[in-house]
Amino acid sequence: MDATKTPRQALAMNRRNALRMPAAALLAATLGPALLAACGGGGDAAPAGGSTATPQSLMIGPIGGLGSIIVNGVRFEDNSARVEDDDGASHDRSALKLGMMVEVQSSAIDDNTARATAAVIRFGSEMVGRVDAIDTTNKTLTLLDQTVEVKPETVFEDAASGGFAGIAVGQILEIHALFDATSGHYIATRIEREDSATVFRLRGRLSALNTTAKTFQIGSMMQVGKAHGMVCLNDTLMDLVTKKLVAPEEAYAKSVDKAGMEALLKRVGFDPKAKSQAA
Repeated sequence: MDATKTPRQALAMNRRNALRMPAAALLAATLGPALLAACGGGGDAAPAGGSTATPQSLMIGPIGGLGSIIVNGVRFEDNSARVEDDDGASHDRSALKLGMMVEVQSSAIDDNTARATAAVIRFGSEMVGRVDAIDTTNKTLTLLDQTVEVKPETVFEDAASGGFAGIAVGQILEIHALFDATSGHYIATRIEREDSATVFRLRGRLSALNTTAKTFQIGSMMQVGKAHGMVCLNDTLMDLVTKKLVAPEEAYAKSVDKAGMEALLKRVGFDPKAKSQAA
């Protein structure tokens, strides 16, 4: 394997683990309770014309080859598979493209031949959003306040055939990617132009879940979300303070952006640091 593909291999699901875990357990271990993801419909239903047997394996990763599909080194026969997006809408097999992130429910994987028969193939991207910044030195993009790394093996659709050099600030892109928990970056596996998109989306790990204010963060998305029609966590807390539903010190304690919250509170005559020192 080419050395440039090592990051993708390192982030992709370990194939041998996939072979040894039942589908339900693997899904729970991979996604976890804190991963925001769209849910496809009818995951255990049999594909039209296919077997009624319950899938025995689940594989998640980017499509690395076509003519049947190859995911994480395993070739899945897809002639009888049901293909759907992560909203549950059915598609023809021709909708599957190189670099797309997919979830494959299949028969048991033969570890000797690295082959299996797919029952359900579900595809979906990690984000659709406007390009806010481009770092040509490090080959990164910023969309929805997330950093996306573009690698030599990242696949660009025909409409984005100019590759990284053809991307411009303001363009709307759909990005299939693997999330690197260490860096907090997304590693792009496929990039498509979505100029006509009317809705943005972001799939990622949740943080700063606030059940009282009914807010959460993906990265620092909630701190810049106003530009994309979302509500800033600090603004929500300040609204509660203004309505005297939450005490200023409690709002400060709940904020994940202490500096920003401190500045907002000082505007209404409350200095959380001075209050803390006096106590």
